[in-house]
Amino acid sequence: MDTRVRYSAQAAGARFSFTQQEAVFAFTRGNKAAALRLAFLGANPEATIKGRRLAAGKVNYLLGNDPAKWHTGH
Repeated sequence: MDTRVRYSAQAAGARFSFTQQEAVFAFTRGNKAAALRLAFLGANPEATIKGRRLAAGKVNYLLGNDPAKWHTGH
């Protein structure tokens, strides 16, 4: 995941992520996809983003053949 992302969430057909500068909403349905990127113009650059609680699910990123590069249990 992009290191700028401070909070992200996923649901069936949707992904949401937030950085200090923007929010990104991405949606998929079948072979169609759309994304909306919103910039926080004039926002306080010192503001913090906090998730209130962890979701029940876990995300694993198994990219490539080398298990040492995999990220599991996030």
